[in-house]
Amino acid sequence: MRNGFLLIIGISFVAMHLLLGIPDAPAEPLKELGSKPRLTASEFLVRESGYWTCELGRGPCVYWLNNEQVIFNGSKPGDTETVGDGRTVSRHAIYVWNLKDGTVTKYADAERAVLCYADGYISYSRREPPYIMSMAGPFGNESEISRRGEKERITLRGSEVTWLNPFTCKSYKQSDISSLPGTRVPLKNGHGFLYLGLRHSADERAKPVIFYPEGTTKGVELPIARWQVSSSNITATEFNNSYILTGDQIVNRSDRCVPKGFSRRAYRLRVTGTVETISLPPREELRCHVEVGGMREVRKGITVYVNTGKLESSRLYLISQGELTEVVRGWISSARVSPDGCRMALGVSSSDDPRKPPTAPFYRGHLKVIDFCAKGNR
Repeated sequence: MRNGFLLIIGISFVAMHLLLGIPDAPAEPLKELGSKPRLTASEFLVRESGYWTCELGRGPCVYWLNNEQVIFNGSKPGDTETVGDGRTVSRHAIYVWNLKDGTVTKYADAERAVLCYADGYISYSRREPPYIMSMAGPFGNESEISRRGEKERITLRGSEVTWLNPFTCKSYKQSDISSLPGTRVPLKNGHGFLYLGLRHSADERAKPVIFYPEGTTKGVELPIARWQVSSSNITATEFNNSYILTGDQIVNRSDRCVPKGFSRRAYRLRVTGTVETISLPPREELRCHVEVGGMREVRKGITVYVNTGKLESSRLYLISQGELTEVVRGWISSARVSPDGCRMALGVSSSDDPRKPPTAPFYRGHLKVIDFCAKGNR
């Protein structure tokens, strides 16, 4: 995933015309299921979009517009195109899934897996040969901000590297954040930044991450070392105005395992500067293959995904009041929690899904929404 924050070299995203208000028919799985969502084995309500998310490893591509609408970069089953090398692949576009009526509406043509949405601001890209174009701005009123040739290379000689802040979807330079040396990670507008400092020596890497609230010069040391954290394992939780930081605690990197009986930890950072430790139960299911940065907080508890490298043994779990519950089986990607903390939109790649596209048999997920607050859920 571009190490959490996209490194934008010269240009961040690439643009396009809007194709608003042209709804597709409800996805086939919704027709099969009718208007009723189904239950998982653990009795969590799950809704099926019938569409595919972007391929794993290309970056986040699923977001919430509000508690009822999911925006995503993905593909419609059966909609394919032939690319330059002769391959037939799924055609990508940006869609909006309305959970109230089950419809999926095409919002815009898009280059595959390039999308960012935050607090009413959107950026994405599309190809219009021989150009790749960038669009960005308020949702529904974005405009073209740049374009370049498809084979054009951009160099950074004499210029400062530009990054993308996934919490705002706007680009920034390190010098814009602070004059401190080393890595500075901006959070949402008004929330300040995390300081990961210089990490070129063992002593520097062992120093704690420091949180600088907005408008302050005095930082708060966090109980997590710089070497453990990258921007890709910092996630925002909207419903309680906090962030979850997960550290690299792997002992055996060949199987990504921790010792038996070891309790993995994460940290909840409040924008006030307080830090709370989240201890996962020392269960065998959580000993290996837990995704660093794969924890999300919902109102029901903490979700954790375990991606083993095999579809049949990968899982999404919920930890609530010390109890571990299996939510869904399959390889999880692009998980996002709704603003109210009740629902999670995610790509699920499972071995028994007959709709799996031949062009991405493993890494592309079928877009679903799990409802953790629905009446009757455990």
